[in-house]
Amino acid sequence: MSMMEKINGFVDTMLEQQHQFEEIQNNISCCKNSVKSIIAQLDTRERELVSSAKAGMADSKAEGVADIFNASSKSLVETMSAANQKIREAIKGMKFIQNFEKHFTIAVFGKVKAGKSYIGNFVMGNPVKKAGITSAYDKLKQMVVHVYDRGNVSKQKNLSEQPDDNSDFATGMKETTSTIQWFDLGGMSWFDTPGIGSVTWQNEMLAKEYVKNADLVIFACNSDAAGTRQEFAEMKQLYDMGKSILLLLTQSDTYESDIDYEGEEISILVPKCNKDRADTEQYMIDTLKEQGMSDLLKYDILTVSAKLAVEAIEKNDEELFQQSNMGSFLERLTAITKNDAADMKKATPKNRLNEMIDSVIAYLRAMSEQIAGACQSIEKSKNDLTDRKDSILEQVKSRVYLEVLKIVQDYKVKVEKERVTISEDEMSNKINKAVSDCISTVCAEEAIKSINKIQNLEIRLTGIGELKTRRESIPYEYTFVTTESRPPEGVLEWIGSKVFHKEYHTTSIRTETRYSTFDIGINDTEITQNIMFKLDDVFRNTVSQFIGSIVSGYYQPIEDLQTKSVAEIGKAIDELTALKL
Repeated sequence: MSMMEKINGFVDTMLEQQHQFEEIQNNISCCKNSVKSIIAQLDTRERELVSSAKAGMADSKAEGVADIFNASSKSLVETMSAANQKIREAIKGMKFIQNFEKHFTIAVFGKVKAGKSYIGNFVMGNPVKKAGITSAYDKLKQMVVHVYDRGNVSKQKNLSEQPDDNSDFATGMKETTSTIQWFDLGGMSWFDTPGIGSVTWQNEMLAKEYVKNADLVIFACNSDAAGTRQEFAEMKQLYDMGKSILLLLTQSDTYESDIDYEGEEISILVPKCNKDRADTEQYMIDTLKEQGMSDLLKYDILTVSAKLAVEAIEKNDEELFQQSNMGSFLERLTAITKNDAADMKKATPKNRLNEMIDSVIAYLRAMSEQIAGACQSIEKSKNDLTDRKDSILEQVKSRVYLEVLKIVQDYKVKVEKERVTISEDEMSNKINKAVSDCISTVCAEEAIKSINKIQNLEIRLTGIGELKTRRESIPYEYTFVTTESRPPEGVLEWIGSKVFHKEYHTTSIRTETRYSTFDIGINDTEITQNIMFKLDDVFRNTVSQFIGSIVSGYYQPIEDLQTKSVAEIGKAIDELTALKL
């Protein structure tokens, strides 16, 4: 394969991979949007469940139970809403597509003056462009070198010893790459980093930070002094980070003296001899094995000379280009990109997406467990309430007795003061409300400890009597004496009647039993006893029914709501799990 075929093959591969990387990122973005959609749908379904349950409570006309349901369901809704908000924030905060993930990122790392920037200029295609050779580089937009310095990104035209056209990496006799510089070539991003042992500690740390995010590290060692202790220590750090490393032995060239056609002595750039190259490569291999880094040699060591390659392009010298080994370097980058880059680019965003989905699922499972725990708590509370029916009944009796005494005493004062009689209906209505309030209060306190109204209780008491002044009658004998006219009896009485006009009478005596009534007090004790006697029959059935109304009217709707919510969360978890790549 000729020099330009290798160069064009490299550039065309970068362009092809750009489309593949973009497709990967589009798939990741679609998955991210699907996660957001699933959470939004879950939020909507949860709210619909609550609204439906509330509507059912309204239809039941159990206003008090509806109040309790609203108070309890509010906590559930707040729990779900808070969790969903955290999930949305987590999704929003995920940085899925960074420049590192849009491209296959290559970071060139190594000591100062290892020839890193010179190689970068060659990869950019500047020697080909300057030579005016038609190539695949012509398909690209004009590339720009971006500059990153401690968090700031710029496109300065004048970097330290960098040409004004902003087309080359800075090169020179002193450290020239004191900042991160990079360019994009199709699907590849090439990062030139400050060298190991750079003039500032901050520059060295900046280089190491960028290397962490690279898909491939090109570790450049100057072949004249390759394999220093510091270089092996740096390679060990990269190896421990799990980075893929391509080891380059750079500047594998030398100058030889020669005589030109005019007899003048000149210096000619030539490749190092094969033995020198092989010896240096073997030394690096042996040392890496000794230090337990054999796996670092996934890719063969390459000994290259970018200067020879540039001269070869200028002279159109195929043999010199082959001797530079830069053609083999481009072929190696092409093969890595075709064979490994896609998997590398899938792995990072895929792992990040899967981690985010796992995080969301963890939120949902925690929320589901919290709701399920509340369901268990409700079941226990429901059973406890039923088990404590007798205790509740005694509490109700105690409170009702006090209320009845108070009502009767109030009416007693009225009877004594106004000399009136309190009807049975009036007292029954008053006592009905008091008993209803007592039952609802006690049951509510036992059930949820907060609500003192559950439903209206209708209790009608009859046969309790009227409250009035009590009277007692004492019997005595009463004698009646009566005189009645009678006809004369005998001759003498007849003569007396006729002659003297005398009247004759008969006297009779009759007795009868009469009663004398005295006020002896108000019949409040009697009425109170009657009321409590009548209520004793009412209490047990009413309290049992009322506890049943709490179970069916409050516990059951809440339990149904929470069970359905857990089911919806389970569906969302299944949908999210299916999205994982």
